[in-house]
Amino acid sequence: MKRKVLIIVKRLDGGTGTFVLNLIDLEKESNNNFHFDILSLETPAFRDIVRTDVEFFSGKNTYPEKYKLYPAGIITLIREVVWLTKKMGEMRPDITLCVDLHCILINYLALIVSRKRIPMIANIHNNVRDTIRSKSSPILGFILKIIFSHVLKKVNFIICVSTNLSSQVKDYFSLKSQPHTIYNGVTIPRGIKPKSFKYKKKILLCISRFDKQKDQVTLLKAFHMAFKEFPNIELVLVGDGSLKETIRKKVEKMGMSREIKFLDWVQKPETLYQKSDIFILSSKREGLPFVLIEAMSYGLPVISTNSPFGPSEILKEGKDGILVPIGDYGSMKEAIIKLVTNKKMYESLSRKSIKRAKFFSKENMLKNYRKVFYSLSE
Repeated sequence: MKRKVLIIVKRLDGGTGTFVLNLIDLEKESNNNFHFDILSLETPAFRDIVRTDVEFFSGKNTYPEKYKLYPAGIITLIREVVWLTKKMGEMRPDITLCVDLHCILINYLALIVSRKRIPMIANIHNNVRDTIRSKSSPILGFILKIIFSHVLKKVNFIICVSTNLSSQVKDYFSLKSQPHTIYNGVTIPRGIKPKSFKYKKKILLCISRFDKQKDQVTLLKAFHMAFKEFPNIELVLVGDGSLKETIRKKVEKMGMSREIKFLDWVQKPETLYQKSDIFILSSKREGLPFVLIEAMSYGLPVISTNSPFGPSEILKEGKDGILVPIGDYGSMKEAIIKLVTNKKMYESLSRKSIKRAKFFSKENMLKNYRKVFYSLSE
């Protein structure tokens, strides 16, 4: 009999959705012993979900930029717990896997309400310390830290997406042992060859959500400065988010609407990777950015802010790509100039990208999660 795994997530857009859809590929294995059901608190705004065993709590984005103790938020939390408790009674999972702190909390509360003893996996993708600090008042942040310190000590298995994030979670929540690290994995394309340096217009690609965390403002400043020195470049910004129109207006004000193009979020970005020359990420914080690994798998040399935590691990502290300080548009500009003018560096980093991306394959990720599921099924 197959073991039922219930995955609980906030939303299926972006990197979280990619992770979930990759994980359920375990069902395709010939010796598959697991079935996955998915509960998402929000209906995807951009990603098409064709599976019938996915259910949604709400079609709205109910999560504010700042955490506050207000009646509507508390009522929503209670409704989520009641909904999840009901769904667990109907689905009867053997294991639950919840992604990030909000879902970890409601999963924990639902298990208390239902009085069920279901093994629980906490999956953490985000820089939790900086997320709590940036989205909470000092008092609320302290309260949340105490709450999650208690909850995480009751979880059967904690998985983080990078080793540095695992260390942070252990220290910040005062856990006795360090959580396990399983890197997110991507599908590695076949037949990709290193990119050759060509004396043509260079296309810089950035795929990310438009919000403060992703810090596209720093990228715009860096690109603008680089363009003054090397005008044969173009920037393509791909994604959606609350600050997209604000960023678009900044571009118009800079007079760079011809050089900086906007695209909506795309479900299959393979063509974008193939047509681009450099991938660039300007985030203030990350867990383990899927898009960085995906871009490398297509041979793109990459520039990324050295944000906690994923980029430095992916790029081996800057050996397999260029790391620049967070918010430092001057350093980012210099990195752009290097890659659009230095043939030897460009082609070397393209080769390194392809080789390094294979370490983060979906096959490696599935192998590690399979072991975890089996260990909780014994």
